[in-house]
Order: sequence, then C-alpha cells, then structure tokens
Amino acid sequence: MSTPVLPLLGRGLAAGGAAGLAAGLFSLLLAEPLMDRAIRLEEARSAEEHAHGAAATAVQHHEELFSRSTQHFGLVVTAVVAGLALGVLFALAYALVHRRTGLADRPWQRALAFGAAAFVAVSLLPGLRYPANPPGVGDSGTVADRQALWLAAVVIGV
Repeated sequence: MSTPVLPLLGRGLAAGGAAGLAAGLFSLLLAEPLMDRAIRLEEARSAEEHAHGAAATAVQHHEELFSRSTQHFGLVVTAVVAGLALGVLFALAYALVHRRTGLADRPWQRALAFGAAAFVAVSLLPGLRYPANPPGVGDSGTVADRQALWLAAVVIGV
C-alpha cells in the first residue's frame, strides 16, 4: 500500500515550521541578547578610542543597512522558512524511501531513524570534518577550497 504524499507534505510543513519557529525563538531569546551586548561593548570601545585620538587606527564603522530589530525579525522569519523547506525535503525523501521499501509497519520509528541518519550524513559528519571557523580565523585565500570540501562532505554523506 503506497503512502499518499500530500498528507506527508502537510506533516512535513507543520513539523518544519514548528521546529523553525522554536529555533528562531531560541536564538532570539538566548543568543541575540549576547550579540546585542557584544555590539554595545564594541561600539563603546570604538567611541572611546575615537575620543582619545585613535581615530586613525580605529576601524571605520558604517551605518547599518538594517536595524537590530529588523535583524531580529529576519532571524525568526528565516528560521521558520528554513524549517519549512527542510520539513518538505524530509517529507519527500521519506515518501520516496517509504514507497520503495513498501514496509508500512512502524512509521514513527522509521521516520526517527531516517531523521537521525539524515542528521548524521548532512550535518554531524561534515561539521566534524570541516568545523566552522569564526570570522577572521584561517587563511582568507582558502575559503573557496574549504567551502568546496565541506560541500563535497555533505554530498558524500547523502
């Protein structure tokens, strides 16, 4: 018996949207206050250096293209949209695997195992092999090479 794809897509959208909203709110409530504090400290340090005549050595700061409140809103919206996209991709991949095997027993366990395998292949293994570098760390001339190697690790994992 084949599984209808539209209900799976709906469930994927719902799960992805909920996960994206949870991730966005988590970032907004726990990470962004730390970022805002770091920005205020950096602005205070820059203003102090500028007041003491070190303007020639200080980094030039330009006006922000988007305000912090717009950036906060964009963070949550982007997390929700990414969650929706990942939910749909997961639902389609699951439907494909489910249809090929034809085994309808224990769909929750299969979905959890499939999700765990996808996490390991697409996120964990490439992240362990090619961890993200903070800005300013590493040779800027090798960024394209490192990105290509990370993408190759993701493709190999899939």
